[in-house]
Amino acid sequence: MGRSDLGELLRALEAMLSPRLLAVIPPAHLLHAYASVHRLGPAEMREQCMRFPLPSGLGVFRNDTFPLRSTRTLSTAQAERVLGLYFWQVLGQAPVFLDMRARALLGVEDPLLWRPLPLVAHWSLEFRAACRDMYEGHFLDQPSRFSAGARGLGLGHAESELRAQFGDTRAVLFSAASFVKRSTAVLRRSMDAGAAIHPDFVSLSLLLASMYQRLSGVRQPLDVRAAFERTLPLVLQARDPAEVAQLV
Repeated sequence: MGRSDLGELLRALEAMLSPRLLAVIPPAHLLHAYASVHRLGPAEMREQCMRFPLPSGLGVFRNDTFPLRSTRTLSTAQAERVLGLYFWQVLGQAPVFLDMRARALLGVEDPLLWRPLPLVAHWSLEFRAACRDMYEGHFLDQPSRFSAGARGLGLGHAESELRAQFGDTRAVLFSAASFVKRSTAVLRRSMDAGAAIHPDFVSLSLLLASMYQRLSGVRQPLDVRAAFERTLPLVLQARDPAEVAQLV
């Protein structure tokens, strides 16, 4: 793994990864996250771009070092594409790039240019299934599926805190303070109940923190539900037909 790249990402997310949040994460989970994050070489990055191209409506993946001028503030439309990119990763099947910071998602044009650090997390199949159940259960209004996803993540005892974390998904303002407060509440409730949180949840939290960092400067509330609804059909095109049929 590229320790310097991971260190750069962690330093950039320092405001999100407060001591209050880190204090409720088991040390073994932190070690697992460290071991499960891999740095891709240039050839592997090119292969990744070819095997898992982004849908044209979400963004353009760049694997170069050419200097680009970027506006730090995103338009509402660009910000909702960032949300779509997050859902594309979490609900999809490809290795997950953890870097969705302002430095990586460049607001130079519409759609976005995405030039992340070459750091990917390889999630287990059961963790991916639990993420899908949680997000799709929430946004497709399937409460039992949401509950199954929460249990699969090891967060079943914190289901009410998880639902509060989603909040009103039609109008969401993103900030470091809200990320720390809500994530800490979910993890603390789970740890107090003696729950076995899935080890891959730490790298999901890094991805989520990275997205929050990119969106924290957007002053207009964002329609997260609409971003999910636009992205899900793109994700389902790559899914097994039998699995898709269960959602209908």
